[in-house]
Amino acid sequence: MILPDKTFYRIFVPKASPVKIFHYLVFFSIALALLFAACKEEDTDEAGYSLRSYIKDNGDPVIQMDSILAYATESIPSFMENTGDPISVFYLPPENSTEYIIFESDKYSINVNDLTTFYEIALESRTEYDGAFVRFLHPALEFPRWARISCKKNGQILISNAFLINTMSDSTKYCPGLVEIDFDQLTQPLFSWYNDSIPGTSMYLQIVATADQEMLSGTFTTDQYFQFYVLDNVIRNIHDVSPSPVLTKGQTYSFTVLGMGADYWVEMVSDSTFHIP
Repeated sequence: MILPDKTFYRIFVPKASPVKIFHYLVFFSIALALLFAACKEEDTDEAGYSLRSYIKDNGDPVIQMDSILAYATESIPSFMENTGDPISVFYLPPENSTEYIIFESDKYSINVNDLTTFYEIALESRTEYDGAFVRFLHPALEFPRWARISCKKNGQILISNAFLINTMSDSTKYCPGLVEIDFDQLTQPLFSWYNDSIPGTSMYLQIVATADQEMLSGTFTTDQYFQFYVLDNVIRNIHDVSPSPVLTKGQTYSFTVLGMGADYWVEMVSDSTFHIP
């Protein structure tokens, strides 16, 4: 550490006693520490506009962390509309919410609870399942990155779970025909699948939709089966509606299951259509 020279003492502490000099040095050290801390906070935005800065610029409103669902998957042309974008990010927007923004880390190893490590990125978006999901179209990555999505509702900022946007080295497996459907109870079919060959998959999102892609049911299980509309093994219901949805005889529906891990990167997708006779 470089100590102040005699000029410093002549200008700032003339004829000061040793006690006063000590107090001046303490004050000077605190001022330097505060200045360093301020500079350090500014440095967190060097890679872009951070999620923390976004919250601060909105007056530090109440935020709800991990309150909404988001996940990422490799785009599969045979499963989704072929947009030419290799990765898709799906986000379940709350009703009457606005201003959907995606924030992404610039490296893989981060503290996902530190909102200064997520930076705003601009991506094209569209809706899926008749507006139930917002889909961001994402380019390929050289290395995995973490992301969160925010929105505004009733003066609060809602923030999604942290999710991993992975690289093509961990491709999403498309498994058509994987699901078996049991119609013992005609309007409450039992869907089951066997996914033990794909490691890292610990939970499953099941989506039941009409022929024109209106989502009727969205549920998570850790089991490899789901019976419509029995919620005994459901760990999360993302489309909780009242009255409960029903399937109608003579209609055709789609069933999609997405297997993902705790990082919300989709490891496998299987889709099928079925008809209620």
